Amino acid sequence: MDTYPVFFHNKIISKDKVTLHFTSPAVQYGIHVFEGISFLKVKNKRYLFRFKDHIDRLFRSCEKLDLEIENSYDTVLNSTLFYIKNINPKEDCNIRISIIPLEGSWSSSALRGKLLISAFPTSTQLLANKRENLSLKVTKIFKTSKESIDQSAKVGANYLNARYAQLESLRENFDSCLLTDQHHFISESAGSNIFLIKDNNLYTPCKKSNILHGITRDTIIKIAKFENIKVEECLINKKDLSKFNSAFLCGTSMKIKPVTQIDNLYFDPENNQYLKIKESYLNCLNNPGLYNKNWHLEV
Repeated sequence: MDTYPVFFHNKIISKDKVTLHFTSPAVQYGIHVFEGISFLKVKNKRYLFRFKDHIDRLFRSCEKLDLEIENSYDTVLNSTLFYIKNINPKEDCNIRISIIPLEGSWSSSALRGKLLISAFPTSTQLLANKRENLSLKVTKIFKTSKESIDQSAKVGANYLNARYAQLESLRENFDSCLLTDQHHFISESAGSNIFLIKDNNLYTPCKKSNILHGITRDTIIKIAKFENIKVEECLINKKDLSKFNSAFLCGTSMKIKPVTQIDNLYFDPENNQYLKIKESYLNCLNNPGLYNKNWHLEV
C-alpha cells in the first residue's frame, strides 16, 4: 500500500510535517471545505473524474461560508495536477482537496483558507464501508433543517449530524444510517446519497430534501436518462419504503453499493435494474467519453 505526501503551503511535504494549531477554526468548529475526487488508471492512462465539477462545488461551498481561498480557481486546478504528477499514484485513489482556515474565529466575517491536497488509495478509504450489502437504520436523529444549515455545501461540520445518526445505527447492529427530515421524508445516508427502484424506475430524494448535491448522484441520473431509465427526483416518505424493490447508496469513494435492509424491510441486491445501473456506472468510470467526453480529465 502506498502512502503519499501532501501539498500544503504551496509545496509537497510528508504527512508528518503538516501542522495545524489547535485554535484553528477547522479544529475547534469543523469549519473547513473539502472535495474527494476519483483518480483512475484506465488502460495505462490516468484520469480525474469530473474534476472541474468538484472544484466548482469547492468554490461554491467556500463562498457560502465566506471562506476566502488564498489561491485562484486556476491555481487550485494546476496545483492538483502538479501534485498528482509528482506523487505518481500507482493505483486508483481518492484525491482530497481541502480548504482549511489556519486562524480566526467562527464569528469572523470572513476567514482565509489554506489549500491542502492529499491522496488515499481507494482500497484503504476508512469512510467507505467495506461490506458489499448494507443494512440501514432510519434513525431518530433528523437531518438538520436546510433552514438552519445548508447541507448542499461540503463542509466538515455538516457531517456531525450524520455522525450522531451513524452511532445510533451502529449501536443497533446496522451498517449505516438513513436520515429523514422532521416530516419523515427520506434525505440521505451518512456521506452518501440513496436511490430506490420500483417497476424498473429510479427514485431519489430531490434537492428539497436537504441533501448534498452529490456528483456521483448526478452522474447516475445522467447515465440512467441516457440509458432510457426513468428517474424521479422527489419527496419520499419513509412510510412508503415498502413499495420499493431495491435500493442502493452512492458516493465518490463507495461508488455504488446495494442496500439489502432498511429497518425491518428487505431489498433485492440482484435486482436487474440495479445491476444494469451499477454496470453502466462502472463502465462510465472505465471508458472515458462513453457518456460525456468532459467527465474524464487525462493527467
